[in-house]
Amino acid sequence: MNIKKLLLNLLAAASLAAFSASSALAGAYAQLGDYVGVETIAEVPQVSAQETDRGDRYQPWLSLASFKGSTFLQFLSAPNGLKAAFDRDAKTPFNFVNKEKFLVGAAQFDPAVYAKLAKSIKGGEQGMGELADALNGAQATSITASGPIADKLKTHNLASPSRIGLTAVIFAPVFALLSGSGVPVLLDNNNYFLNVGYKSGANPAELEKDVKSGRSYGASPMHKPLDVSDKYYLQELHQYLTSAPDAAPFYKTMMELLVSCDPSGLAALPAPAQGVLTDFTAVYAAELDRYAMTGFKKHPWQNDLAEATLVSAFAAPSERVVIDGKFVKGDPTSFFGVGTNGSGIGIRRKDRRTLQASVLEYERLHHPELVAKVEDLIGRKGGDVFHNVMLFLNYPSNQPKVQARAVELVRAMTALMAQVHADSVQITEHIVLGGLQNQQEADSANETSGHADEDVQDKDYGQFLAQYAF
Repeated sequence: MNIKKLLLNLLAAASLAAFSASSALAGAYAQLGDYVGVETIAEVPQVSAQETDRGDRYQPWLSLASFKGSTFLQFLSAPNGLKAAFDRDAKTPFNFVNKEKFLVGAAQFDPAVYAKLAKSIKGGEQGMGELADALNGAQATSITASGPIADKLKTHNLASPSRIGLTAVIFAPVFALLSGSGVPVLLDNNNYFLNVGYKSGANPAELEKDVKSGRSYGASPMHKPLDVSDKYYLQELHQYLTSAPDAAPFYKTMMELLVSCDPSGLAALPAPAQGVLTDFTAVYAAELDRYAMTGFKKHPWQNDLAEATLVSAFAAPSERVVIDGKFVKGDPTSFFGVGTNGSGIGIRRKDRRTLQASVLEYERLHHPELVAKVEDLIGRKGGDVFHNVMLFLNYPSNQPKVQARAVELVRAMTALMAQVHADSVQITEHIVLGGLQNQQEADSANETSGHADEDVQDKDYGQFLAQYAF
């Protein structure tokens, strides 16, 4: 699936026939390129120069590779980086596209997205068209879009009163993206993700609402733009790692994305691995932005995502996890949990880190040089190496150290992860015979539990981090 064939279909349908970047953003953006050789573009209604003068916005592509050599956290927090683009986009109004462009554009998303839209509104596709007609020409931002959508749903009787709010939320990001809003991030010629509707976190009184805002849609050879859930991601991760003969290329590429914004390894991976890592990057970027909203003090949900991905090198092939303190049959989807006030990978953090500690205990006993190399690079010995690596990567003042050790850290983590994947049978026997390693990370009770903040009485995450200046 070539990126031009997919993207141009999607974006031309939304009147995004041209891309440009201001001089202030020079070097950070990539042009999509011309339409030569793109067969499907002819099937999409084209936009004349006169039409493009009516106020529609044109969003340039933020290229991850243009930040190569920077850490992913630096990509997020740079003046011309991802969070600045999110914040700018949230303030910029757009005009709702017309019926034809909306229906053509919506069909370029993953079928699951289109089906969700059609199912949520009365009349299905006909109702979608009626809603687009009613909204055509109205103005909103990606943050306020659900308001006028809800108004039209009510006045045109397109959703039951009890579902108007939810239906508006479902439609808002798709309308915004197809109307020119959003921040698209290019990974390579076959992988990208779209981001829309992220609030800034600037108002402390609204912070806990802001951190739940936004949608990111990954697109790869495996699927069209899709806002994957945690459970969907863990399932595709499980499927890939269970069948992968060698996990090294996958984890090497993952670490290169995180420590040096280098997506060049994606192209050499099989399509399923590209799909997993594109979805990982989309979700990771969203969670890291939410962490940044708090001033890097609370909600480090990106660490939960990455740690679950790392320990899945064992959990996927062995189909063993820890649930309620017991070593049982399961797979990476078991890392997802539902709490009293939300759901997410963080809900079962304590059990997952008990598993992480047990996996790493085996590697310390049988391949101590691999663990020691990683520990030397991150400057912290003992404990849960997977967790400690993520603390090292996402401690803001640490970024020069991460950059300086990037090549070595990628090499060391790749070797460790490949060994964990290869040792799944032996690790299982080790845990069955010796029991679970005690979870020794003192922070396990000091971080919020996924997106369910009331589930755990946590101390300030920033206070915890201050104890570990790497």
